[in-house]
Amino acid sequence: QLHVLMLNYSAYDSAYANKVRRSLMRQMPACSITDFWDGSAEDLTQALTSHDAVIIAYPSGGTSATLKAYGKVLAQYARQGGGVVLTGTHEFSTLQQLGLFDLDFGYYCADPAIHENLPDHPILAGTTGEFVLRNYAYPLDISDPNFVTLADVRGYPVLGYKIMGHGK
Repeated sequence: QLHVLMLNYSAYDSAYANKVRRSLMRQMPACSITDFWDGSAEDLTQALTSHDAVIIAYPSGGTSATLKAYGKVLAQYARQGGGVVLTGTHEFSTLQQLGLFDLDFGYYCADPAIHENLPDHPILAGTTGEFVLRNYAYPLDISDPNFVTLADVRGYPVLGYKIMGHGK
């Protein structure tokens, strides 16, 4: 059973966090989900001890000091084997402050054509080499050489990962 922590501290709103939660429950009904809305970096560290993965749904706010402190905790968590998943956001500065990968800028676009860079990756199973989303995508200009792009919009990553120690 997968234990997931929804790190909602910087979520755009509770409705989006709940939407991601419902989607996760549909896709993985046996998983256990815990919400973390607020607390210190030490509180987050303690909460992570019993979880396999963290999902940060639509990160778009919070204080710089808290985001940086959480980012350090999350980086250590990933180095030790935990998974950290970030959904798209129009607030790329929130991602910059978390500091999990080097990011220069980001933007959002409606009805984008998504191009697969690594079509054999399991996360892209069931998709075609290029497909159009009916909503928004959040391309990022990622300068981190350790970031692996799985899919992009006009050459800018919208889906990918970075290996950090034993985790992604």
